[in-house]
Amino acid sequence: MSAPSRQFGKLSIDTQMPTTRRQAQGRSAEKPSKPGTAASSSDDDSSEDEQDQPSSRSQPRTQGSLAKGKQRARSESSSSSTDTSTSPIMSRAYKTRDILSTFEADVLPTEFRPDIFETISHVRSPAECMIQLDLEGTIFRLAVNDHAIYRSLSRAQPVQARAVDLFQKVTKRIRITLLAFDEYAKNGTSSAHLPVPHPSVKDLGSRLQEYVDLIKDEVRERHPHGGERAAECLIFLLRDVCNRNHDAFENSTWGRRAPRGEDEDERNLFQCLIGHPSVGRPPFALDALRILPKAVLATASRHEQLDEIRGLLHRQQAPLAYRRAFQGILDSITEATSPTAGPHPGQKRPAAGAGRGGQKRSK
Repeated sequence: MSAPSRQFGKLSIDTQMPTTRRQAQGRSAEKPSKPGTAASSSDDDSSEDEQDQPSSRSQPRTQGSLAKGKQRARSESSSSSTDTSTSPIMSRAYKTRDILSTFEADVLPTEFRPDIFETISHVRSPAECMIQLDLEGTIFRLAVNDHAIYRSLSRAQPVQARAVDLFQKVTKRIRITLLAFDEYAKNGTSSAHLPVPHPSVKDLGSRLQEYVDLIKDEVRERHPHGGERAAECLIFLLRDVCNRNHDAFENSTWGRRAPRGEDEDERNLFQCLIGHPSVGRPPFALDALRILPKAVLATASRHEQLDEIRGLLHRQQAPLAYRRAFQGILDSITEATSPTAGPHPGQKRPAAGAGRGGQKRSK
């Protein structure tokens, strides 16, 4: 039995679920506690889940191509903004997709059952939600249309758990991508985990930059959830890139032929992303680090890890501008978390002589 089957086998399906909002309101007046109302604009569980979920403005990229996922997200945003009649049902669909994707080992939300997600456009009755021989797709549709089932799922996988799951999956993909590229560089063995069948270091750098953009988008959308895992992911990535300041193909055993015009820096991941990045790109990964909560980066272990990266940047002779920008992030963390920092705007300083309230003033 699949994971969704085991997890949700005990969920009850309300066969009397109203199929329209008017019917839902009528039955709610008769039995206020009756579960199974269709999705509405309020989604009345009024939990953090409703406030902090990824919106249609920014969705994770697809596994086959992160760029295609970004294009799909823009398309979803456009369709939901132009058709206001479907916005409540689509809002529930985005959240349901986010929940159900956590039950897959390596599936991001926009990769989860696009065949089902793209057919959701209106409220369905329980019978219309049923898909023969497809429990997963049936649960998807039922959760979108039945509030009781949706709430059960969202309680089983709350917002924080989903944020952690997403950033863990991104970290795993980055690690697998780097290992797959190392294997390819050494033996010429291609892999489905690589951005293209026969990637260059530049191709690898572009894929890693897409992951950084994904992390940045998701940190914003899911705030305040998942910041710790996002920090771990970025620190791991920065450290790994700093340790790759060498020709990726120098130990090649398969006689790779460099494309015409490829220079030494183009075979060096550190130089591609930090030493000599593409014109117009912001400093690699630093924008994503900046938007993380300072308290997340100020823990003793992460401060030590960031200090290690600062040392690596110095030893690898990273550009001065990059090192200064990185140091600026460290300074901002120290300022924000220092107990001796000045009062926040609007906070009054203690009056002179405060703390001596028990002493009488001499005449």
